[in-house]
Amino acid sequence: MQSKRKLNRAKLFIAYDALKGFKEMIHEKEKTVIRIERKTLSEDQLFELNWKIQSIKEGSIIFLIYYNQNEYILKTGYVAKNDLEKRTIQVVDQIIKYENIYKIL
Repeated sequence: MQSKRKLNRAKLFIAYDALKGFKEMIHEKEKTVIRIERKTLSEDQLFELNWKIQSIKEGSIIFLIYYNQNEYILKTGYVAKNDLEKRTIQVVDQIIKYENIYKIL
């Protein structure tokens, strides 16, 4: 009898999506897209970018702009991995090649 009461009480706390499609809309808004041609960085910009990449620690929050399929994307999130050997950085679940990074804010 008591377990039946606990089961009914547990149903009260089941996840409910009151705003259908809201989560998808939020995920879409996380990505800000600016469509422009790929830019070439100067030596000074490359030096600064390299210095910033070398100083990134795993677990820190990062804001970066990277090039992907004819658009620049602003990515914000926690750094899961900064792989200097593979020349990639993983921000949350997105793996970004160093060569595609335009700017680290």
